[in-house]
Amino acid sequence: MHRILPILTVVAVLIGLWYAAVAPMNIHGAVDQA
Repeated sequence: MHRILPILTVVAVLIGLWYAAVAPMNIHGAVDQA
């Protein structure tokens, strides 16, 4: 259990970076489709 926390932290950071990179493109795509 003690070793899983850093792994979860890294995964959370990667998901956060991915979401920050993908969200603006999804917003622009939705605006283009509307």
